[in-house]
Amino acid sequence: MLTNMGNISLPIAVWLAADDYDLVARPNVISATGILKPIKCIVLTQTIEKTKLDADIDIQDLIPSRLGTAIHNDIEHAWLNHRIQALTAMGVPKHIQDKIRVNPKEIDPDCHNIFIEQRVEKQLGDFTISGKYDFVDDGRVKDVKSTGVYNWIHGGNDDKYAWQGSIYRWLDPKVITDDVMDVEYVFTDWKALDVKKEKNYPPIRVMTRTLPLKSLPETEHFLRTKTQAVARYLGQAETSLPRCTPEEVWQRPTTWAYYKNPNITGRATKLFNNEHEALARHGADGRVGRIETRLGKVKFCSYCPGRPICQQAEGYVQQGLLEI
Repeated sequence: MLTNMGNISLPIAVWLAADDYDLVARPNVISATGILKPIKCIVLTQTIEKTKLDADIDIQDLIPSRLGTAIHNDIEHAWLNHRIQALTAMGVPKHIQDKIRVNPKEIDPDCHNIFIEQRVEKQLGDFTISGKYDFVDDGRVKDVKSTGVYNWIHGGNDDKYAWQGSIYRWLDPKVITDDVMDVEYVFTDWKALDVKKEKNYPPIRVMTRTLPLKSLPETEHFLRTKTQAVARYLGQAETSLPRCTPEEVWQRPTTWAYYKNPNITGRATKLFNNEHEALARHGADGRVGRIETRLGKVKFCSYCPGRPICQQAEGYVQQGLLEI
């Protein structure tokens, strides 16, 4: 059941509520992105699907995924319907345009072969691994991510993205032949004024990061190990499942904000990663300032389909670490 607690207007509400994702839930089918999620998330998600549990979801929580889908759909639409116009406008010569083949049935080594939004599946033991890659450009898989600049600056998801690209190559090694992938970042919170202010801030709103892929044997070993773990825990009680780690739930570390002027509520004088250093600074300044503890909030649980039946997530809510 979808709710509209924010009273979002009808035109936008319908866009958010519509779902054209083409992966239909089937027993023991795990997506290339789903297999990278924590064991608890995978198992609880399958439990919800099997028992037909249906938790309410507010449409405003769907905004990030719908924005991402909109970008992917527009890229596909542009390449399928307007690429000649766009390439011509950019000055690409006609003889180069004529070499481009989009979603060809057979790969032509004399042409520039491009594959867009293709779903592929492969059986692995009792499971089916399914994936739909965004874009493959002459053998190199490219994954489009609409995300905040924090993701680019700190690179915390680089390993996950590399695994995702590696799984796509394992699923379709004839099409994806390159040993590296490109992650195409489209920043949702980019600000031109911050380019010169912050270190490692992306200079433009769209950036590419190239990551090495795992080998095919390493990728298959990872998938076998993960699916075997899922099979071992399927059907078990939530309390018997391994807890998600702080890294898996995207929990940032707790910090201590020191304000030399206790009356200021804006930007802190200094942020500390441990309370001892904050207290030392407070003492050095004659104890006239104040220290504000900023708990390391949990982010992943807000997007986890298994959250409605997860006691760990409920514990985070009670501790003030998770906002639903």
